[in-house]
Amino acid sequence: MSLHLFTEFVLGTPSTFSLRGRPTGKIRPRSLLTNVARPGFAYATKIALLDKSFPAALNREFLINVGGHLDLYEFSSQRLIHLDLPALSKTSEFVLEGGYTGLIPYDDFEKYRGETFSFCTILK
Repeated sequence: MSLHLFTEFVLGTPSTFSLRGRPTGKIRPRSLLTNVARPGFAYATKIALLDKSFPAALNREFLINVGGHLDLYEFSSQRLIHLDLPALSKTSEFVLEGGYTGLIPYDDFEKYRGETFSFCTILK
């Protein structure tokens, strides 16, 4: 089982994003994959697993990264970083917040300026 999250960027236009999702069943993620093609394309400012099974005052938040920027190229298929994260259930939520730098990951970048790029993150 895996959790897929998507958003779109306009190539050449820096922007921020906030992706959130819940699995349809129990999942113990071992990897986070992105389709970032080059270093410096997109970054994370927050990666978290939220457990909604507790009242808000007792909510547990497992932060993987907080503060600063983490280059999401580290989670591309070229890098294959393995994680050991707590299990997620239907009451858990995965959060990925960050931004797109405006970098166009193609050699003929003027040709692609203004085109839409579908950014995908998979937690599996």
